[in-house]
Amino acid sequence: MSAAGGVPVGRLDGLTAGEARAVRGLRRWCDGTASWAAYATELEREIGRKRAADGTRALDTCCRLLLTQPRRPLVRHSAGCICVGADEAVFARIIASAGAGEREDAMLMACLLARADLAAPICAAAEVAGMALWQETALPQETAPRGLRLN
Repeated sequence: MSAAGGVPVGRLDGLTAGEARAVRGLRRWCDGTASWAAYATELEREIGRKRAADGTRALDTCCRLLLTQPRRPLVRHSAGCICVGADEAVFARIIASAGAGEREDAMLMACLLARADLAAPICAAAEVAGMALWQETALPQETAPRGLRLN
């Protein structure tokens, strides 16, 4: 049942820059300290020292809460994989939604991956991460009224 979280639902090159950064961060955090440090260095080159520091600190909190106390085991793809799994896509949307101020949506999605009592602290960290990872471009905004399907 938990393997369903690894089902490919997209590709990294189909994500926004911020979503791809969030997925890469999750993968690199899972790969250990050296990989996480390399990710932080890459992020610093992409978005600057202050934003990278804020983003990696907040992503670390999100990953720590989600992966050490999950509702069920999270499934991820390897760092070099172009696919985006279902759990990774939800993780990216938690970060994007929280960063865009859509806290209730972020909390609902956080409950898919973590225990309900962890949703608020995950989303607090996700808000900081989202603001750091998406700042150079506009945060995701709805382009159509709620309830309309865009594709």
